[in-house]
Amino acid sequence: MSLLSPPIVHPPRGRLPVVLSVPHAGRAYPDWLVDLARHGRHSLTALEDPLVDRLVWRAVGHGAGAVIAQAPRAAIDCNRAEDEIDPAVIQGHRRGRPSPRARGGLGIVPSRTAAHGHLWRQPISTGELERRLRDAYFP
Repeated sequence: MSLLSPPIVHPPRGRLPVVLSVPHAGRAYPDWLVDLARHGRHSLTALEDPLVDRLVWRAVGHGAGAVIAQAPRAAIDCNRAEDEIDPAVIQGHRRGRPSPRARGGLGIVPSRTAAHGHLWRQPISTGELERRLRDAYFP
């Protein structure tokens, strides 16, 4: 199984003390992720904020810092806390009460959308969640 792409990090330069976060820009869909999708790639791309990474180019050019996700939000949502887990999407996960966003299907690993319903053919293991966090969330 191939790794998820880590984010692109542009350190701040110059006098602008700004770091922009672009967590839903990822469009690097590995084949294994698409294969896990119940309704194919189009159901996963619905989670993207299309081309938002292009909005920060000029600011980065002027010295602002930026962290731009390359991994798709469908694999790991870098705009969620690592404990925002929908138990339906992680095998055997029973800790705590899910956050309102996780209960709504938009936790650290999105589980469903209004347009497509449940996204995945089966839950992922806790080991798979840890790998996704390591590859694309923590960097």
